Amino acid sequence: MPPLFHEGSKGYLCCKRRVLEFDEFLKIEGCKTGKHLFVKKKRNPEASATEELVQCRIDHYQTPGQIRATVYAKKCDQDRSTITFESERVHLDLYLPDSKRCKRTLELYGPVNPTESSYTFYGTKVELLLVKQDTRSWNLLEKTNADLAGFQLTFGVGGRTGTVGGKELVLDEGNKAKP
Repeated sequence: MPPLFHEGSKGYLCCKRRVLEFDEFLKIEGCKTGKHLFVKKKRNPEASATEELVQCRIDHYQTPGQIRATVYAKKCDQDRSTITFESERVHLDLYLPDSKRCKRTLELYGPVNPTESSYTFYGTKVELLLVKQDTRSWNLLEKTNADLAGFQLTFGVGGRTGTVGGKELVLDEGNKAKP
């Protein structure tokens, strides 16, 4: 049930306890049976034995020498989770709360140096630092079979926008020949 604020009295509609001070209202514990339960009810042990595979959102940005990718995996278990770097791919196996797991292989757009690449666990995410083998601009984080038809990302060539990165476009041999 929602909180109740009436003529200086504070509490919840499902409970009879009422207080006058807001600090005291914040100290009211969640109901064991009511609708303002602050802690999720525990599932039965049989339901938690099966893992649920989930997809985690991934964002990234790049500089001429590296890609910084963020995997949004809240409260990821650092001890059980594994991240493996290869020159063309990254293997993610992240264990999340409530028997959830994010297992994914990223087929990278370009080659990276696996020995120099690293990762860091935070409370709400996992940061990947991918060190590029060359300085060309990646159009995407992952390879795709889709026709990108002129779609390009650069590092912020020119302009006064304050972008980080190079001041000239860097292309590989295959793209230099294109008009």
